[in-house]
This record gives sequence, C-alpha cells and structure tokens, in this order.
Amino acid sequence: MAGVSVPEAPVMRLRGVSKSYAGRPVLSGLDLDIRPEVTVLLGPNGAGKSTLLDLLSLVAPPQAGMIEWHGEEMRRTRQVKRAMRGISYLPQHFSFPSSYTAADVVDYAAWLRKVRAPRRAGEVLAMVGLEGEARKKVRTMSGGMRQRLGIATCLIGDPELIVLDEPTVGLDPAQRIQFRRVLSSVDAAVLLSTHLVEDAVVLADRVLVLHEGRFVFDGSLPELEALAGPVGDSPAERGYMSLIGATR
Repeated sequence: MAGVSVPEAPVMRLRGVSKSYAGRPVLSGLDLDIRPEVTVLLGPNGAGKSTLLDLLSLVAPPQAGMIEWHGEEMRRTRQVKRAMRGISYLPQHFSFPSSYTAADVVDYAAWLRKVRAPRRAGEVLAMVGLEGEARKKVRTMSGGMRQRLGIATCLIGDPELIVLDEPTVGLDPAQRIQFRRVLSSVDAAVLLSTHLVEDAVVLADRVLVLHEGRFVFDGSLPELEALAGPVGDSPAERGYMSLIGATR
C-alpha cells in the first residue's frame, strides 16, 4: 500500500532460545528480531545479558530454540563460520598482544573474520579518535585507548551486525560523545549492552530490558519513559527501574 513503510527484514532472528549453565536457566524462551538499527540492551547483573550476546555473536549455540541469519537457521559449523564473517563482537573483557601496533590489531581482526576490509586500518582508527596512532604499540596505550581500539576492530570490514558489551566503560565524557557519533554513522545493525541508561537515551532506536532471563520490555525510548516510577534520576531510568522491580 502506498505510503506505508515496510520494516527491513531482520539480519538475525531468535525463536524460543533458551540457555542453562549447570542446570540453572539463564535465558528462557527468547524471541528477538535484529534489524539495521541501534538496539540498547539493559538489565541488572545476572539477567543473562552476556549469555545473550554470546548467542547473538554465534560464539555459543542455544540449548533450545533456533537462531537464523538472513533467514537461514544456524545448524552446521560451516553455516556459522560463514555468518560470522558479517558479525563483529566486542566482549566486555578483551586483550590484544602487547607487541602489536594499533594497525596490526585491526588488520588481525579482519583476518580472523576472513573479510576483505574496504576501510583501511587508518580509517577505522580515525573514526574512534586514534588517528595518527596506527604505529603505536598496545603496551603503551592507556585503558581508554585500548577500549577505542577494541571498538575499531568491530568496524573493519563493514559488518552487518555489531555486538558490543559495555563498550563505553573506560571512556571519558568526550570519548563517549565521539563513540555515540560513530555508532550513529554506522550502516549496520548494532546491539549494545550497557548498565548506563543514558547511553540508551542518546543512542537507542530500540530498547530491550532483560530481567531474570526474559525480556520484560521491547520498545522505544518514549515507551520506556512512559513507565517511569518513583525511583531514578531521569524518566528513562525511572522506567527501567520500575521494570526490574526496584523499590529504593
């Protein structure tokens, strides 16, 4: 019908996905479509966020349910390896060889994913504010520089899905602003897990709240703010806190 926008097809789809560790359920029957937009994932410690990111990045398989990449169910190793070429994942805790330069790290990230890199290392380093630092060795970098280098490794090769776990940890306010500008310029589906509700306020096209292994919210920022209760310092934070049952 003319004038009606049709949502883009999801790059990834989860249906009935569950995961347990040592017999303890961590994720329970999750359904999720990931499209080319910035999705911010919120949730308290122990909600299952890191486990969900492992599944989205295809690092780990679900114990129940299915994961599709561009409509193809991920059943075989060869399918997963092919799909992973289009996925970048930055875990919360990561490290690089101390003797590598910034350019070495970015080039190695492209090699690991077996992608041709339309952007040269220098270009993605400039995107995260490390222009002129291509030959700088990891061992001489500050924590904030290493965090930005990690973000740069996710941009090489123009991935279709970028998965980030607490990417703004260690960044100062100016670097956070630059990071948000970078994400707004990326033509990809981005899913970012964070404890900082203000990241959702600035970045999110869509907000997910995961609590005790289930989604308790999936919607827009205004919809989250509409749920505001008495606890929190902003409408978004008060909405989030009401969803996880905070009382003080």
